Order: sequence, then structure tokens, then C-alpha cells
Amino acid sequence: MGRPIAVVSLPFKIAMNNILIGLGLDKFYVRYSRQWERRRFSPTRTLQENVGFSHRDDVNQALHRVHAKLREICEKQVTTGGRILDIGSGTGLVTRQLTDRWKVVGIDLSPNLTEVARKVVPEADFYVGDILTLELTGGFSLAFSIGVLEYIPPAQLRAYFAKAAHLLTEDGILFVQYPHAISRLDLWHPNLLYSKYTPRVVQEAAAEFFETLEHHHSFHTDKIVEEIDDDPYPVDSFVNGYLYVGRKRTQK
Repeated sequence: MGRPIAVVSLPFKIAMNNILIGLGLDKFYVRYSRQWERRRFSPTRTLQENVGFSHRDDVNQALHRVHAKLREICEKQVTTGGRILDIGSGTGLVTRQLTDRWKVVGIDLSPNLTEVARKVVPEADFYVGDILTLELTGGFSLAFSIGVLEYIPPAQLRAYFAKAAHLLTEDGILFVQYPHAISRLDLWHPNLLYSKYTPRVVQEAAAEFFETLEHHHSFHTDKIVEEIDDDPYPVDSFVNGYLYVGRKRTQK
């Protein structure tokens, strides 16, 4: 007989995760998991599937709505030729939609996906690294991340907004789409490699660095949630997402 497989109970995992958060050690756990550094491109999948999104109708509709909103914000806030930063650029799925008018720079943890992005969008510049630690020349008019915030551990949430602000020009814009909490369990951090934050937590983390322009559901744009979404989409889907748009605060 083989050796028995150790099963870690959910309450124990939650307790350990919160101890790590309390000690500020969750960032090391996430860093050494290297879940995205190891991500490799599969030629049998589409660019969208390779960054974790299926082609179900609900997912396609939600992605289209978020991408259209990003384009709208870019057209309003960024002059033609302005610099835009794609945080978590993956396969270049979103980057390629913006290079017709703007100079786009992408950053991603996966060397393999970045190699693909460079072929898909040769007119953009791509870098491999962690947005929180990579030395990158700033001066961006807008920075955006779609489906990235959930991979930022609680101990580094404030640092994420601080770094984004550092890379933006005065009055620069930050566009962040993220999966918000839809159950009480999400607030207990059962999985440090995928954190679902409440809109209130995101709002508080961003407030020091950004003035909020918009903060609402990314699919049902008239829907406002502060804590837990008590009426989520019934299927685990990109439809369950929230959108934050902020303008960099003037530093005194």
C-alpha cells in the first residue's frame, strides 16, 4: 500500500492563512508558489483560454463589456500616442486592442506567455517580472489590470496601489477589474493564491493614492456592493466582477 495522502482541513488552512496574513508573511507564500511564473502557453488553446478565461457566452459577454469600458476610459483620458501600462499582460490579449492609438507596455510574471505576447503584439514592449518589484520607467497616463488583483496577497494590497501610483503621471488613471467577494467564506481567505476582496477593502487600499472616479459591478454597472455580493451570478464566472477606476492624487 502507498503512503496515505495528508488532507488539510479547510478550518486549519483558513487559520494558517490568517496567521500568515497577520504576520505579513502571506506575500512570501504567494511568491514561492510561482503559480504564474510556471504558466506555459498551450498551442491547442486560444489566447483567451491561456490566461484562464473560457469561451462560454457569459464569460465572452463580460470580457467584451470590460474591454469596451477600458477602451472608453482610454479614449477619454489618454491622448493619442500616450503611454499605457498593462499589468498582467499574459498573451497580449488586451494589449493588442490598444496599440492602434497608444504606446502600450506590458508586464507579466510568465516568461513563456510574454514570449507569445511579443509575437502577437510586436508593436508593444513587454517585460517579465513582478509589478511590485520590477524597476520600470514610469510616466504612464493610464495603467490597467484585468483579473490580476486576486493574485495580490492581502499584505501587499496597499503596495500594489502605491506602485501603480508611482508609475503614473500626475492625474494618471488606474483601471482595475477584479473578482469581488460573493460569500462569507471569501473574507476568511481560504486560498491565499486567489483572494476575493470586498469593494470596501479595495476602496480603502486605493484611497491613499487615488481619487475614485468609478467603483461598481463590472457587468451590471448600476449595481453597487460594499461587502458581500448577496445576488451573484449563479455560476463561477467572470460575470462576478467589480471595477475600480481612480485618478492619481496630487502628492503634497
